[in-house]
Amino acid sequence: MKKLNPAFLFVVMLMLFIKVNNAQHKLSIGDFWVYSQEYTEEKFSIIDTATFFDSLLYFEFHGVSRLIPKLSQVDMRTNEIIHSYKRRNENGFFENLVIYQNPSDTVLFEDKTYKYNAQLGDKWIYRIDIDNIDSTDIDTIWAEVVDVFEGYQFGEWRTIKKITYWTGLTDFSKYFCDDFGELSEENYLGVVSWLKGCFIDSVAYGDTSFIPVGVQDNANEASKFLLMQNYPNPFNPSTTINYSLKEKGLVKLKVYDILGKEIETLVNEEKPSGKYSVKFNGSNLPSGVYFYTIRINNFVQSRKMILLR
Repeated sequence: MKKLNPAFLFVVMLMLFIKVNNAQHKLSIGDFWVYSQEYTEEKFSIIDTATFFDSLLYFEFHGVSRLIPKLSQVDMRTNEIIHSYKRRNENGFFENLVIYQNPSDTVLFEDKTYKYNAQLGDKWIYRIDIDNIDSTDIDTIWAEVVDVFEGYQFGEWRTIKKITYWTGLTDFSKYFCDDFGELSEENYLGVVSWLKGCFIDSVAYGDTSFIPVGVQDNANEASKFLLMQNYPNPFNPSTTINYSLKEKGLVKLKVYDILGKEIETLVNEEKPSGKYSVKFNGSNLPSGVYFYTIRINNFVQSRKMILLR
């Protein structure tokens, strides 16, 4: 693990102990989760993929938090969370890659918050050993699956797992579902965070509304750009994708398969305002579901298309 400067060490510690809602399981381009807390809401979106370290594929997460109007007495501001990258290892645990400002501040660590397909009674220990710091009790977390039960989540019965964590000073619990990821967290204060809604594999569950508000408001960003549904859809073997820009921007338009593997880059250049069309030919691809994602400045949008032979 690379050496870290003291300021970034503090940021990472905050992410490990405070940012608790980034344990998502369904890793596909376009998926997102919206969490509610007492005064804030947070949205985590998978916006792209990237390869690091011996060409291993990671999914890029982008998070935005906002203060809930009328509940907070302070100025409402939108805060962008550090971009991170995530992949699931063969052992069922997740691996996080956090990049902060420059490559020397890159942190790679195994996220053992949750073990995919964990069973009742499973236990594991993970230590926060950053920058070769000698571990103490506060650096060690014990985790155990203490309950597995069927529960009603987003209108359907799901298998829910309760995991309790001990840090040596306190304990807290989280509820997980393999279909949706982290559902909620509770501690001695009660339930402190819960999943409001999510968008998984092109299906919306619960309340997925999320509009950042405040002095540095980006809520109108979507009104500046528009990605239309491809036509025809389903298609065989080619289809047309239309998009529009109300202002100049660096446009990246990519196509991915259902596993998040990049298939083709259709556009990667700066374009002036206007309406644009681009053709996608899938003659060399098998039938199935594909996604196309556009990134323009800070705006990201994905849509699903179906190749049907």
